[in-house]
Amino acid sequence: MKVTTSNNQEYFAAIPTEEPDRLANEMCEKIRTWRKHCNERGLVSLWEKKLRNYYGQSISGNSSHALTSGGEQGELTMVKVNDLHSLIQEQLVVVTSQRPAGVAKAINSDTKSLKAARIGTAIAEYYMAQGGFEAKFVSATEAALLCDESFLEIFWDKGAGDPIAMDHESGKPVMSGDAILRVHCTWNVARDIGATVESNKWYILSYKMNKFDAAASYPRFYEHILSLGVEDDLNPLSLNTIPEGSDEIFVHALIHDRTPSVPQGRYALMIGDKIVIDSALPYKDFPIERMAPSDVIDGNMGYSSANDIQALEEVTDALHSVVTTNEITFGGQCIVGPEGGNIESRDLAKGVKYFELPPDLVDKLRPLQLLHTPPEVFNYIGMLGEKKAKAVGSVSGILSQQAQQGASGSSMALIQTQAISYNSGTQRCFFKMLGGVMTKLIGVLRVYADTPRVASIVGKSKAVGLKEFKYTGHDLGSISSIVYEIVNPMFQTYGGRLTAAQDLLKAGQVKSPKQYINLVATGQPDVFDQDDEADQLLILEENEKLSDGTEGVKAIITEMHSDHIKSHMSVLSSLEAKANPDVVAGTLAHIQEHIDLWTQASQTNPGLLMATGQQPLPIPAPPPMGPPGMGPPGASPQGPPPVGAPGLEGLGPPAVVEKAAGINAPNLPNLPGSHEKPVVPGVTDVH
Repeated sequence: MKVTTSNNQEYFAAIPTEEPDRLANEMCEKIRTWRKHCNERGLVSLWEKKLRNYYGQSISGNSSHALTSGGEQGELTMVKVNDLHSLIQEQLVVVTSQRPAGVAKAINSDTKSLKAARIGTAIAEYYMAQGGFEAKFVSATEAALLCDESFLEIFWDKGAGDPIAMDHESGKPVMSGDAILRVHCTWNVARDIGATVESNKWYILSYKMNKFDAAASYPRFYEHILSLGVEDDLNPLSLNTIPEGSDEIFVHALIHDRTPSVPQGRYALMIGDKIVIDSALPYKDFPIERMAPSDVIDGNMGYSSANDIQALEEVTDALHSVVTTNEITFGGQCIVGPEGGNIESRDLAKGVKYFELPPDLVDKLRPLQLLHTPPEVFNYIGMLGEKKAKAVGSVSGILSQQAQQGASGSSMALIQTQAISYNSGTQRCFFKMLGGVMTKLIGVLRVYADTPRVASIVGKSKAVGLKEFKYTGHDLGSISSIVYEIVNPMFQTYGGRLTAAQDLLKAGQVKSPKQYINLVATGQPDVFDQDDEADQLLILEENEKLSDGTEGVKAIITEMHSDHIKSHMSVLSSLEAKANPDVVAGTLAHIQEHIDLWTQASQTNPGLLMATGQQPLPIPAPPPMGPPGMGPPGASPQGPPPVGAPGLEGLGPPAVVEKAAGINAPNLPNLPGSHEKPVVPGVTDVH
């Protein structure tokens, strides 16, 4: 049965793979339809206008790079003050400057899943810092802030990565492959023009590629690819021009999600008018993520605040040009003299003008204020600047004014926090893009990564304990997602982070300079518990082994015994565990081992407990002794005769009694008014 559209035609994405030419024709038609739609709605001209303004070239001819002439006879001096670029850049910094750390979420709570999540978190951070993903995220956000939306495509490039072997037939190295991220502007992402953002299920991505690389990658179409020129017949956009002499060509990738009409999804690559790749969707997740400051209601496009200041940019350009024209045209000196003054041009400095008047009119000439510009013009220019800043959520002008007035750092931090809150929608979309791409990254690695790379990803120090859990695609199956959470706006400003760090320092929560510096730099509170992560994984792993009745679970003296004991007790918190004698015996024996080691450290090595923040256990006192002549509690009164000096019988072991007998009695002073010594029972009355 054929899948049809509303026009009773076969659905283009369901065309059989045996008919590549038909699929190529349909893909070309979809691209033409999308580009025609963008042209008719004025979107292409709007994008082009914003791009020209953003890079200092207005449609009216003004330039921020140099002065240009305007008017019918070139009488105007045109100038552009590029507010758009600075405003978008400021908004970009507000949204992207504070990148939160991504956290991988595990499907289950077992130690294998938690270790997988730990590696997933490290993988996300590795690709952000070392894989160049962070720069791509910033580029995509910049394009979205200016041109309404952008798209990120993640794919597996088998020619990337590190060499792992040598192909003896070709003599070329075999690469490990790697995940690659590519940014696409909105006009190069064709889609169903009638679908909404949520309902759209396919995109055709048009992007540039070196045609010699393309020919080498697809040798079956070698001659066809090399014969292509820089232009095609797909309604070329003015935004997509490739200059003559370039080796770049446009290629087009159809990416269709899994739907009832296309159950396996589809991935097809078209170069020229030939399909060079056609397969089911090769990834677990749809490999495209979209970024937009906001969406057109019930539409298929995004919308950015940059659209709202384009007319204001034209007005400010015109006003700046008027002021500049007046100052340049009439800024030179003018000399007025009588006719016949014999003033020659060589007597005048460059730019000085000489007017000849009849002698009787020289003194009657009235001065003209040609350099005077009404203050209303400057006031209006300032008002337009404030309106543009407000439209994009900028606070640079307010902060500058507050600084000039001597405002406190707290009030300026509050203003900056309010700006972050204003852009929270864009920032929320930014975080969603981060999480979406990184979750798709895990899906791509799960399918294609087959080279163990734990040490190179997480570092040798953190790879300890993960050696049996090597980073391959199969091992990442227990990761459900990568999540980037929005943090309090206060933590996105340096003043807010510094205040929070100082408060925690006063409360005694900051234990080291490392924690203080990390909190001020990142604003992430997880710096306080990241050092305990390995110990918690160990405790959970021991609990799993104790629950299985595994023997040989050992404790060591340097562990946090209270944490281990408390957590291991949960092993016996079920009727099934209590009914298993192996589980009960093994768990109680392991807990007793912790108690014995804790007691040993308390008696012989209290410094170890102090270094790890543990309290020593109380040392039990020796059993109390009975009165003289009596043995220890519970002993028979008819014991052996006491040993020791007279008067010290029964006071303790023989060695102690003998030592006490050798001590002379104290030489006490006489009683007042006599020569007699005081009598101390049991001391001075002993003979």
